[in-house]
Amino acid sequence: MQDAAPAFVESRHARVRQVERGVPKEAKAHVLANYDTSRPAPYRQGATRTIIYIGDWQGRRLKVYVEENSSPLKVKTVAWEGE
Repeated sequence: MQDAAPAFVESRHARVRQVERGVPKEAKAHVLANYDTSRPAPYRQGATRTIIYIGDWQGRRLKVYVEENSSPLKVKTVAWEGE
């Protein structure tokens, strides 16, 4: 059974990368609701802290980068694992 996706908003950067990387919007929602791994992203000076949620989407691993402590969740970018 698939869990309901949490509410989220996307940065402009995330929308651009989603298109460039061929990531369907429903893939982000699925991973945010059903991730199996989460970890802090490496800190970048001047950037907000970020959590990476990682999960499966149609046989591939998707990483969804979310601003820490954001409500609703703010997706900063997405990337396929290994790319």
